[in-house]
Parts: sequence; structure tokens; C-alpha cells
Amino acid sequence: MAFAVLTLASGAALAGNGTGFYLGGGVGYAGQRVNCDIANDCSNSHTGFKLLAGYQVMPNFAIESSYGDTGRTKGSGQGIDGSIKTNSFTVAALGLYPVSKEVEVFGKLGMHITKTKYNLNFPGHSVDESFNGNGMLLGLGAQYRFTPNLIGRVEYEYLSRGVHVYDAHADINLVTASVIYQF
Repeated sequence: MAFAVLTLASGAALAGNGTGFYLGGGVGYAGQRVNCDIANDCSNSHTGFKLLAGYQVMPNFAIESSYGDTGRTKGSGQGIDGSIKTNSFTVAALGLYPVSKEVEVFGKLGMHITKTKYNLNFPGHSVDESFNGNGMLLGLGAQYRFTPNLIGRVEYEYLSRGVHVYDAHADINLVTASVIYQF
């Protein structure tokens, strides 16, 4: 019983120091840097989302993982319609720097694993395939602590070679606003 009380007390103390587990979700811009030269009509960005979980080991260091919708490209022209959709899983280390008691800026370095779904339709034929790829994740952002447990975050993430179709690759850019709850 004494061990359980000490464990809970130490967890509460760590949470007050900006450490501990956290969960969150975000929404924002998800853009793919896909070449649309052959299409008459092309759209390569849309609203994306992500769910994230992490552990802030120390006030200046955290490990984080996320899963989300990381972009869609649609194009048409010359009787052909096509689309590319990606979902990504990421793992990253965050270095945090406190600007004030409430505000922190951070940098993020990690990797992503991305699944690309490819669809191409033309008269009399359709192609549906999936490709898996991985690459480097870079990010930066800022977060504001509304309370010791409730955090608002704005960030930019770059997923190198995030779109993978056959031998072609393209990058993904994400700009998201997230709400995080730290336990």
C-alpha cells in the first residue's frame, strides 16, 4: 500500500514538472509535393489529422509517436482520373526549450512509415495498389500550457519521401494545431 501511495505521489510530482505521459489530437494542412504536370486539374493538399501519444522524460526531452492522414492528391486529364492517399505512423524525439512558464518551443527528429494508396482510372481499366515507404521526419513548433495538464500546440512537420508510388517518391508537409492532455 505504501508503495502505491509513493508511486502516485511521485507521478503527480513529475506531472507538475512537465514530465509524464500525454495524449492528443490535431488537425491542419496536409500537402504532398507530387508532380502534377500531366494533369489538367490537380489538387495536392487537404485537411489532415493525427492522433499522438508520448512520454516527456524530462522537462526538455520527450519521445512521441503519431498516426494520421498525411495527404491526398487528386488529378484528372486526357480521360484519366487518379488519386494518391497517404497515412503515416511516426516516432520522434523532441527537444523542448521553455520560453516562459507557459510557452515552450521544440524541435523534432525521427522517422516515419507511410502507406500510399494509389488509384488510376482510364476508359476500360482501373489500377488500385498500395505501397509502403519510410523516411526521415523533421519538425518544429511551439506549445502553450493552459493548465499544467492541458496544452495547445502548433507545429510544422516534414516527412521526406513520404509518398511512394512504384519508383517515384515525393515529400509531405504538415502544419497542425493540436490539443494535448498530459497525465
